[in-house]
Amino acid sequence: MKTLPKSFLITSITCFVLGLTGPGGDLAWGLLYPITAVLFILFFVTNLLAKEMAKLDEENNLLAKEVAKFGEECTADLGLVASLDRPAASKSTSRSAKRAHEPASFAGAMAR
Repeated sequence: MKTLPKSFLITSITCFVLGLTGPGGDLAWGLLYPITAVLFILFFVTNLLAKEMAKLDEENNLLAKEVAKFGEECTADLGLVASLDRPAASKSTSRSAKRAHEPASFAGAMAR
């Protein structure tokens, strides 16, 4: 168990036991027993969610491995791995291509 569910359970049991004592009996019905009930419900819900979260994490890890394996197969089939490693070979030297890569400025736009 993690620390939060443990603290809910310990506090719930402590409040219940205090409610059974003489001085705690005066506070029991108005304060201690409702706190006991709420903390025990929180303990129960956190335990249920912890089990479900463990299942969800396991499913997500399995799915991520399958997606990664499928992605590697697709890139190997298409030859994309080799093309991503190489830099672009074609460089355009035309005047319009050079202008397209220049930063646009208001003065430059007005001069054209």
